[in-house]
Parts: sequence; structure tokens; C-alpha cells
Amino acid sequence: MAMETETDKGSAKVKSTAAAALLDSMHAVRQALKKPDGISAEQLSRRIHEWQLMLVELIGDTVKGAELTTLYEIIGVLNSSLDLSKTLGLVMNLLIHLTGAERGCLMLLDEQGNLEIRAAQNFDQDSVDGLDLELSHTVVQEAVEKRQPILTTNAQLDPRFSDQESVIGYQLRSIVCVPMHAREQVIGALYLDNRMRGSVFSKEDLPLLMTFAGQAAIAIENARLHTMTEQTLAQREEELRQVEQAQADFVSFIAHELRTPMTSIRGYANMLEQGMVGPLTPDQAEFLHTIARNAERMEILVSDLQDITKLENNRM
Repeated sequence: MAMETETDKGSAKVKSTAAAALLDSMHAVRQALKKPDGISAEQLSRRIHEWQLMLVELIGDTVKGAELTTLYEIIGVLNSSLDLSKTLGLVMNLLIHLTGAERGCLMLLDEQGNLEIRAAQNFDQDSVDGLDLELSHTVVQEAVEKRQPILTTNAQLDPRFSDQESVIGYQLRSIVCVPMHAREQVIGALYLDNRMRGSVFSKEDLPLLMTFAGQAAIAIENARLHTMTEQTLAQREEELRQVEQAQADFVSFIAHELRTPMTSIRGYANMLEQGMVGPLTPDQAEFLHTIARNAERMEILVSDLQDITKLENNRM
């Protein structure tokens, strides 16, 4: 018995170390994303995959058999895309199949603290009765506020729900709701129910559902970070484009301003060389020839500047 206790302590210590490593890795990536060119999309995707595998190892002793297989499928879906709505919709289908729920939804808190359905299965916010929708919101709100799962095997007999009009009218029985945590904050919850059968969900289902809720929270955080990164990059690209455009405009302006006096200099030099204001001495003729030659070189340089500006504008 003592040996088993020591083994349990050793296992707990290993899990604690692994959890700390996972948190440190996530914190490092979060800090890197705040810096210019801190981490590439490929590196971020690789890190996300590592986190998910580490999480599977952490909960490996809790979920077994088919549940672990389904969890791997869920993690695969979550890792397949940073399109949050599409990802969570696919995962919701997996959970409905796994738990035997008739319907389910994933709700998130918006910036004002209001619950909003972000993924649903057989739970259309436009077609569900108001009272029924109110019950799901009430349950989710309670799970969010208490930061704890809510489970009932038969809402008809549960004093917490038995007097609810929707429970009576729609004969709701099995209900489970699990909050989602991200950066130590509750950001929403996962809600599942079954109208016809009781005991569809049990306490044994909670570890898997809580694991999924944690994975969903990570997916949401990653999608948000990805969106922020893309917006930042887009903003920087627009600033680089504006800088390049300003440079091109400046060069074009300088080229135009130089061409006008160069044309005038060449014109007057030609007039003097042709003797229009009187005969020239050999030295004067040589000086005028030098002036004309350099004015021509300047015009060529100005022309080159304008060509470069045109090429830059076409590239942008």
C-alpha cells in the first residue's frame, strides 16, 4: 500500500512538472508574439501541436479507450485550422456523437460580458423557443460565474431545474455544462442536453468534457492571437507600402524639379555656343561645352530617377 502511495506521489510530481513546462512554453510564445517578427506562423503551428500532445499526456490516466481515441480526433480537428467557427463546429459534432447528447452549443462571453453561441449542433438560436434558450443561458451563466461544471442526470427530479418551464414543457432530463478557462479567466462554457433520456451524462464524463473545454479555450486563444498577428502584419505591410510610396513620390518630385532648371541651362548654353550674344573666346567656348555636357548628364540622371520611380510604382 505504501509503495502505491509513493507511486501516486511520483506520478503527481511528474504531471506537475509537465504542466509547468506547458505553461512556460505557452507564456514564451505569447511574449514572442508581442515582438516584431517574434515567431512565424509555422513555428506557432508546431508549438500548438506540441502543447496538445503534452496535454494528452497529462490527462492520459483519466480518459481511456474510446474516449482517448475521440480526444485525439478532437485535438486533430482543433489543430487542423485557425478558423475558429469551422473548427468548433466540427468538434461539436464529435462530442454529440461521443456523449449521446441530442444537442449542444458552445457559448462565449463577448466584450460586454454577454453570452453568445459560437458553435452549435441541433441548437439553432433562431428556431429554439425563447424559454428553452433562456434555460441554456441560465445554466451556462451559472457555470461561468461559479467556474464549476453543472451536471444533472434528471432535470425533472432535480430541485435546481424541476420548476423551470422549459424543463417541464420540453421534458429536459440530462444536462451538463462545463466552463472554459483561458489565462485563468472563464471565457465561456460548453452546454449539452438530452430531452428524452436521463443519466445520459455522468461524473465520469466530466474529465473528457473538461479536457475538451480546455482545448477549445486554447483553440480560441490561438485563433485570437493568429488574428492579432495577421492584423499587425497587415498594418506593418501597409506602413511599409506607404513609406515606399512616399519615397517614390519624393524622388518623382525631385526629378521634376531638377529637369526644369537643367533644360533652361542647356538652352542658354546652346544659345551662347551659337554666338547669339556675340563671339566667344576659345576658353569661353570650352567652358560652355563643359556646362552643356554636364547638363546633359544631369538630364540622363533625372531620367533614370523617373524610370526607377515608375518601376517601384509598378512593383507596389
